[in-house]
Amino acid sequence: MVAILSGCLIRKIILPEINVSGSGVGEAKMEIEYVTAVGAGAGNFLNNVNWDPANESNRMGLEYTGYYRIEYYDVAAGEYEFKFAANGELIAN
Repeated sequence: MVAILSGCLIRKIILPEINVSGSGVGEAKMEIEYVTAVGAGAGNFLNNVNWDPANESNRMGLEYTGYYRIEYYDVAAGEYEFKFAANGELIAN
């Protein structure tokens, strides 16, 4: 969840690399074709789309390998829930 205190422009969201290790952890690779921002859309945030990982209006642009970008303008103050869906599915995350 993110809290926005006043109207703003969300310019860049960088997805961190996650490393997991341990005796029961195997290597899993997932071919990511695209990433979509998904959540409780309200007004200009997430283009007013609610929890739809297949919605193309929230598909993020690939900046360079592993870094995706999306912009939202004039986002009202408030608390927003969101996550990222790989290849149009939340279960793949």
